[in-house]
Amino acid sequence: MDVFQNKAQSYDRWFTENELLFQSEKDAVKKMMAEEEALSKPVIEIGAGTGIFASALGIAEGVEPSEDMGRIAEERGVRIIKSAAESMPMADESYGAALMITVDCFLADVKQAFVEINRILVPGGWFTIAFLDRETPLGQVYQANKESDDLYRYATFHSAQEIREYLFAAGFEAEDACQTVFSFENCVQEVLPGTGKGVFAVMRARKKS
Repeated sequence: MDVFQNKAQSYDRWFTENELLFQSEKDAVKKMMAEEEALSKPVIEIGAGTGIFASALGIAEGVEPSEDMGRIAEERGVRIIKSAAESMPMADESYGAALMITVDCFLADVKQAFVEINRILVPGGWFTIAFLDRETPLGQVYQANKESDDLYRYATFHSAQEIREYLFAAGFEAEDACQTVFSFENCVQEVLPGTGKGVFAVMRARKKS
């Protein structure tokens, strides 16, 4: 089921209406991403959505199963591979790094998706994942109100510990983490180390060689 069907425009609009929160999220993701010059192969975003992050971060390629979301991403100049994260058509060891942003909560099989990401990365490649941390004050708000939201009613939010466990099971070593978005106010918010306070958490993990 494409939970984003006919919702792509409203999803995308949130980022322009909350541009300072979006800036805070981008800052957190950038902090965790591997330096491009250190990578031997390109970067790809898994679950690229409307391409809002990929285009802002200079990522040229993304995987996205939703036609409505992918169409907007391509209008932004992001080349989209139409596929689910759990079964991607790319060859083994095709990429130096992968990025996934608030997609884990919509995946049918998180572990399998992470295994696939591991497969397409070179040995020692980087996986940066941003997620809505259930075990934070705002995460609890999301959890309590998800049934009344058109998108998040389909979501399964995860804790930082659960994400670490999924990463480990898929052959990654979590190396660093940061967090931001401590209130819903549309303002630039701090990026702090670790997890547990900011609902927008980002982890950087490395594929075991």
